[in-house]
Amino acid sequence: TNKKNTILQDGMARQKQVDECLARCIAGQAPIAGSKLTASLLDGVLTLHHYHHKVLEYRLANRQVLHEWWEKPTDKRILEAALAYLREMPSETSSSTSPRTVVKVKLETVSLGRLGQCKVARGKSLEDRGSVFVAQLAFPVQSEETARAAIAKMRQNTSAADHNISAFRVPAVAGGKMITFSDDDGEDRAGSKLLGVLKTEDAIGVAVVVSRWFGGVNLGQARFRHICNAAKELLLDCGHKKGVPMQSAAEHWGSGHTLTDGTASGSTVAAPQSAEERRALQAAAAERRAEKMAGGTKKGTQTSALKAAQTIAPVAAEEEVRVAPMLDKPTRDDMPATKS
Repeated sequence: TNKKNTILQDGMARQKQVDECLARCIAGQAPIAGSKLTASLLDGVLTLHHYHHKVLEYRLANRQVLHEWWEKPTDKRILEAALAYLREMPSETSSSTSPRTVVKVKLETVSLGRLGQCKVARGKSLEDRGSVFVAQLAFPVQSEETARAAIAKMRQNTSAADHNISAFRVPAVAGGKMITFSDDDGEDRAGSKLLGVLKTEDAIGVAVVVSRWFGGVNLGQARFRHICNAAKELLLDCGHKKGVPMQSAAEHWGSGHTLTDGTASGSTVAAPQSAEERRALQAAAAERRAEKMAGGTKKGTQTSALKAAQTIAPVAAEEEVRVAPMLDKPTRDDMPATKS
């Protein structure tokens, strides 16, 4: 009896770890730092690693196992736990994850105070004859006030740059028109060129800053091409589609799904209102799967974790993540008195 209890407890703990890893991946959250389990979701294919071993590749849209591997019993038990979790996912959810936009750059969440939060992405640096160009993109920004606050935050990250050219394009309150803005910050005509990119790409609900560190050599018209290319490339890397507001893009870990309560086929639990409620529901599902793998449970039995989920009180949201520290100014030659 003691041995069976130990096996059951180990199985429940392992199932919870696998569940949490996969749930975070599918919900678009970053993997837990230092975890022995890591998962990623790209183009509808979920990949699970145990340390450096790839134990599973699984296509969510048609619930197809593309690759499975195990060498040690621990690998096999993790593989079985992952398949048990994925089999319980609602079919409409697994198919809906495929068309979601994939973001190719790291996103940071930045606080705008009373205006809420937005995502900020930073593009790759572009160099030409000593000058360096770097773009930043903030979304979603749904008002002029929010866009200006987002630009102020992004400019703080590159305050050492010689020029921080900025622009935004947000929907008006009524009438279907767009509110636009651009600022040269000393780089003559660069702001209007940057705004032109947002208009050409029909970007909605975005604010962009392109920073330039002058390298001592005048670039002429080439500087406008670099500014526009940096902004356009970052837009595309963030999953931009023409005419679609930038607010539904998901990072490469994927999108969310609804947990089933296990009481009836196709039934679902109402969306939990707090992070702790979600964790409790996940723990309940993990207990049920672990018990089934250890010999099954009686039909209709309600686990302690599910009971806790039904009575849990709302808790504060997770602590927000700040934008990365200020980008250092690149080394450059002495600047002439005038430049372009």
